[in-house]
Formats: sequence, structure tokens, C-alpha cells
Amino acid sequence: MEVNVDRTGPCEATISLTVSSEEFERQAAAVLKHHGRNVRMKGFRPGKVPLGVLEKQFGEGARKETAEHFLGMALREAMTEHDLQPIGHPQVDPASLEVTKGEEFSHSFDVNLKPQIELGDYKGLSIESELEPVLEQEIESAVESMRQSNSRPEQLEEGGLEEDGMALCKLAWKVGEEAIFEREGMRLSVSDDIPGVAEGVWSEHMTGVAAGAEVEVPMTVPDDFEREDVRGAEGICRVEVETVFRMVPPTDEELWKLAGAEDAEAFATRVREDIERFKAQREESRVEGSLLQQVIAAHDFDLPDAMVEMQLQGRLDALRGQLTEQGQSEEEAARQAEEEAPNLRTSVEKGAKAFFLVSRIAEEEGVKVSDADMTGELAQIAQRNRASVEEVRDYYRENGLLDQVAIELLERKVRTLLRESANIAEPG
Repeated sequence: MEVNVDRTGPCEATISLTVSSEEFERQAAAVLKHHGRNVRMKGFRPGKVPLGVLEKQFGEGARKETAEHFLGMALREAMTEHDLQPIGHPQVDPASLEVTKGEEFSHSFDVNLKPQIELGDYKGLSIESELEPVLEQEIESAVESMRQSNSRPEQLEEGGLEEDGMALCKLAWKVGEEAIFEREGMRLSVSDDIPGVAEGVWSEHMTGVAAGAEVEVPMTVPDDFEREDVRGAEGICRVEVETVFRMVPPTDEELWKLAGAEDAEAFATRVREDIERFKAQREESRVEGSLLQQVIAAHDFDLPDAMVEMQLQGRLDALRGQLTEQGQSEEEAARQAEEEAPNLRTSVEKGAKAFFLVSRIAEEEGVKVSDADMTGELAQIAQRNRASVEEVRDYYRENGLLDQVAIELLERKVRTLLRESANIAEPG
């Protein structure tokens, strides 16, 4: 087999191969013999089917498999002899792998290559911290938020819906005499944002309503409603109030217990520590992101054009699909996607640069993602989704997402490395 490599660009190459008919036929015969060991055919003992018979029944498939074998050999030889570092798998048209018996096999295919990156400074970068101290107002706000989120509903025997209360209702949208949408058992509050109802109108009609009340609120059918024929039509939102509740906040002692504190002082300390921890994590994320952007800005290198175009096309297809789902025509969606293409291209190129730089830094620093790292990440995903680690692993494997998890873990490690090696100055 003869293999040639033509560098067609900084991140692209064309690999050409030629295999003599004799070499190709020998390999094709070997493939047939290998598969013939397991072929059961009437009139022949297992593994003893003549090659000519196998050729008639399985020859076409064996020849394609042989062609793929030589393509793989050519790629591996090119990687070894020419120090190529391909990205992804070459795209080969199956129809081009048909080989006529007795003729040599010639083929060429394009590969995307990893960019050649000469690393500059990425350690010891300077950045100023924006971490702010915890204020008393923040503690008070956090306590109030905790109090509201842990309030419990208590049914009102008398009185109407309060600003922080909740009502169990039956809701219907009506255009003329037709109910175009109905839903029972809805939990609604005065502050809800109801599609199609003007700001302030909902709270004006719902404040103070009592159990058994029937309320009609003016509305306009939203433009993204499932039925096109009623979009934009004037109608009413009819609410039948079944039960009204007021929200009873927990006592101070109950709040302390929820936070695992014994008294007011311990509770305030716990709340302060939680806010400090949240602020520190948010600041670490900001610092890491800013440092990575510094590294990206300091490194200029070529990207694989074909990879960028493929990712850009995927983003554009997704955007067009999203816009049509929202009710836009295919023509309008295509026009808006075309307008957004430059911004999407910038985003794709920025993401690609980050990916290759992270990979290059990880290679330089010997940063790797271990099996334990993967198991730990999948365990966290499982816990968030109330599933077992095995279920999550199977789902990610079946949907080809395990590599993406590994990439995200690697970036997280590199971002941490950038932050821990940086010179972070205290706020001025």
C-alpha cells in the first residue's frame, strides 16, 4: 500500500492511498475466510464453505470491509509517519468504497487536524479580586427569603386572597363562547405572570378574592399559542376560585431548627457562612472565566475550518427549529438565523479556541480525567436526578455524552489550575 499526505491547510490534510489489486484481493479473501468460519450453509460443514460460494453471497460486504481496513491503515500510517493529530473521524462516502475485482484500490479522504499551539503565559496571570464582604442587609434578606420559602399554606375560612397568599383554582381561556384552554387544580397567586394578561391587571382582579368567587380577567391570546387561528384574539381569562390559603411563616425557633442552629446567634452565623461560601464560589467562577479569556486573547492560532463550519451549521439548524416552534414561518426563521450567523460564528470560534487551549494546557501539565473523576461526576448527576449511578452512566453512554462529561471535567481542572497559579490582588 502506498500512502501520501498533502497538507491542504494549517488544520487540514488530504490522505491518499493506493492498494494493488493483488494486495486488496488477498485481504478480501482473508476477510471472507474469517467470516466463513461462522457461516452455516446447507450442504457444507461449518467452516468448510468454499471461498467461491462465500464470494457470491458475501463478496460485496467483504470488499467494503476490506476497503475500510485499508483506509484505517492509511490513517494510522499517516499519523505515525507525518505526525498528524486528527480530530474526529474522516467522513467517507460508502458508495466510494466499491472496488471492482482485479482493479487496484485508490482513494483519498480529508481529515481535520488539531491546531498547532505554542503556549505562551498561562500561569501567574494577574487579576483583581471582586469578592465583597457580607453585609447585614444580605443576612436579613436571606433570612426573609428562607422564611418565605418555608411558609406553609393555611386554608382561609373567611377573607380574601392576600398579596403573599395562594388560591386553588380552575382556569379557562375563552374567546367568545369557546373555551380554548382549560386547567383544573391550578395554584395561583396575586403576583403570577399570566400569558396574555397585561401587567397589573391580574393582581388588580385577583387581590382579595374569596373562595367560591368567579373572576373574569381581560386577555389577548399569546402569539405562541398552539392554535394559530386564535392567536392575537381578544378574550377573557375566567378563574373559578375553589380554595384560598394564607401563607404562615415559620417561627424563629423553627427557622433555627431548619438551619441546624441552637439559637439566634448560631443561626446568624450559619446564614453568614452560607452567604460567604456562595460569594466565594461565585468569585472563583468569575476569576476562572476571566483568566481563561486572558489566555484565549493571548494565543492566536488557526482553527479547523471544516469543524467550525459544521458546528456553525448545527447552531443555525437548531436556531431555525426553535424559531419555527415559536410560530415563525420557515422563511422568517431562515432570515433571522442568517442575521444571527455572524454572532454564532464568533461564539463557535471562541468555544473552539477555549477547547483546544484547555486541551493543550492539560497536555502540558499532565492534567487528566480519571475513572474516579468520572464516577464522582456521574454520582452527582444521579443525586440531582434521583437516579442510580448505573442508570446515569447507561443513559450518557447510549446517547454518546460520556466524552462531553470528560471534556467538561478537564476544563474544570484547567480553570482551577489557572486560578490557583494566578496572582489575585485584593480589591483596591
